[in-house]
Amino acid sequence: MGHAVFNAVVCALSLVVGAAAAYADEPEVFARVVVSETELRSGPGISHRVIERAKRGDTFLVETRETKGFWLEVTLADGRTAYVLGDTVERMTLADEPELAEQRPGVFAPPALATARGGFALLAGMHDGDGYAEVRPALVIAPSLSFEPYVGVALLPES
Repeated sequence: MGHAVFNAVVCALSLVVGAAAAYADEPEVFARVVVSETELRSGPGISHRVIERAKRGDTFLVETRETKGFWLEVTLADGRTAYVLGDTVERMTLADEPELAEQRPGVFAPPALATARGGFALLAGMHDGDGYAEVRPALVIAPSLSFEPYVGVALLPES
């Protein structure tokens, strides 16, 4: 009987130590807001109440990597748990290497799109046989100023 209890305790401890070592090897995962503003909710889904609003560049530690309908469980700066829509954040994994330490997200971390210099969009649509096509280039001049001309054409069946 004594050996059985001892073996059970040794097995349990080895499982706990093994799980802790495996967890320690996993790098931390952060979520950085990439939209102008997003809501942090008390649960996964829009039916839960909003507990905080986050702005672009705000960064949170991800508690669970698995998503619940594209919702991530994150930890707020005050220690509370919240849920954020996965489409509004960029997930980042950081290793425990010294050269990456200065890249760890912080309170004053720049937004993910801070280095953008321009963009390009093609839009098209069709309704009742009529169509529309649009080209929208964008040139970022300053963080709060960009030049975004567009050219559109209506596509009609008789032309």
